[in-house]
Amino acid sequence: MERLAMSRLKLVLEQRLLYAHLRRAVRSQGFTITEILVVLIVAGILAAIAGPSVAGFLGQQELDQATSEVQSAILEMQREAQRLNRTCTLKATDLVAGGINRDTTAAPTGNCLLRSRSFARNQITVAQNLSSNVLAYPSGNVYWTGNATQEIRLSSTLTPVQRCVVLARPLGLVRTGTVQSGSCRTSS
Repeated sequence: MERLAMSRLKLVLEQRLLYAHLRRAVRSQGFTITEILVVLIVAGILAAIAGPSVAGFLGQQELDQATSEVQSAILEMQREAQRLNRTCTLKATDLVAGGINRDTTAAPTGNCLLRSRSFARNQITVAQNLSSNVLAYPSGNVYWTGNATQEIRLSSTLTPVQRCVVLARPLGLVRTGTVQSGSCRTSS
């Protein structure tokens, strides 16, 4: 009987040791809730620090793209006026916050653009001082009434930087620049 009791005791001890070993093995697999929270807090702090910088960079890229679209649309209008041998007209209403609309009006009043242009996610604001319609003639020259230059300003909700596109007559030179102290500074 004593032998049976010893045998049972030995079996119980072996089972307890095995159970304790399995519990330790299961516990060491994975992360504790504290470790997970620390990682999440650090990731949140890094995102809060980097977020505005990334948003500003994206806004700057979208603004550069919109400026390029406005410039290319004006140059396309001039080329199409020469190619079609007719006058093309860019109206102030063709420039909207979301992009540049292609005027599908039949000749001779259309803007001759081959396609409309959209700005990124409609976060670009267009402000222009077009005193009248901009006319591109088959000769390549452009004309409008009023100021000797026309200015189109673009800004983004994501960055304080403003860009501008300037047209100068009679040749219709199109230059881009940055708005500084309220006026457009173009690069040569």
